[in-house]
Amino acid sequence: MKSQVWLVCMLSVLCLGSGCGDQFATIDGTIMLGESPISGAGVYLEPDGNSEDKFFGLTLDDGEIQIDTRDGIPPGQYDIVVVTYKMRDGSPLPLGEQGDAAKESGRAIKQVYVFKTELKSGVNKLELDIKQAEKRGRR
Repeated sequence: MKSQVWLVCMLSVLCLGSGCGDQFATIDGTIMLGESPISGAGVYLEPDGNSEDKFFGLTLDDGEIQIDTRDGIPPGQYDIVVVTYKMRDGSPLPLGEQGDAAKESGRAIKQVYVFKTELKSGVNKLELDIKQAEKRGRR
């Protein structure tokens, strides 16, 4: 039993040292509008040619992208889709229940922006500006 535990520990160390942990892609980045961070936006990764396999997330107050990647993101071509809302008069969407009610009632306008990118194994540093995205309008 001790030799099995020792073997598993050694294989883990060797795997980490040889880059086995880098077989998946991760994202370290932000989404901005010029100098202003886009906070509270929905973000998802859609693999090129496979709209059913998505990775979901959001942006934090500083625009940092947070994606659920506990199973790892396979490297490849992706659409990074950013979904924001604004009120019909152009003002920001209220927070909390008021914002949810505005979305459900149609008083808020959904905006969809798409960035096409290739994610490689390891950390992918992304600094995305909404001004550079393809705008899809409502979705």
